[in-house]
Amino acid sequence: MTAAALRLESFAARPHPAVPPPDQGIEHAYQEGYEQGLNDGREASLDGLRAELARLGHSLHAGEDEAARIRREALSELQPVLSGLVELLGTASSAPRLLAVLEGELRQAASRDAGAVLCIRAPTDMLEDIRDCVAQAGLTNAVLEDGGPARATAEIRSESGRAEFDPAGILARIATIIDDIFREE
Repeated sequence: MTAAALRLESFAARPHPAVPPPDQGIEHAYQEGYEQGLNDGREASLDGLRAELARLGHSLHAGEDEAARIRREALSELQPVLSGLVELLGTASSAPRLLAVLEGELRQAASRDAGAVLCIRAPTDMLEDIRDCVAQAGLTNAVLEDGGPARATAEIRSESGRAEFDPAGILARIATIIDDIFREE
């Protein structure tokens, strides 16, 4: 044989060793290991999910607490501003609003109770303005009474009833409502 022939013979197919059939014990151990791995993986996934849900819950509660703190802070800073606005705007417009309401009511009274006697009680500093309102409404049977300087309230009495106008009382109720809103928060 030549050297080339020898070389080719060295690559000739050799018989493979026979693989013994898998042992039942090995197959069973493999199956148990596989199932244990799946269970451990599921358990680890569930533990991770639980931990993430707990972290998310804590994060949500922390966010809610922060939002509540910001809201309380904003309300505490807003409450004095609102109360001050109500007080300033209310006292500045109290007399003009009272006169406007009285004028409207006197016109209605003039059309309803043309001959009735009206008794009007008003603050001292508003009596002249109310006399003008009575004249504009065309009432001839109106009696003005001095209510004193204490409060800017007015009262109209007639045979058909009584009406009281109290802008300061309305402002006090608005301020109470604002305080109640801020106390509930």
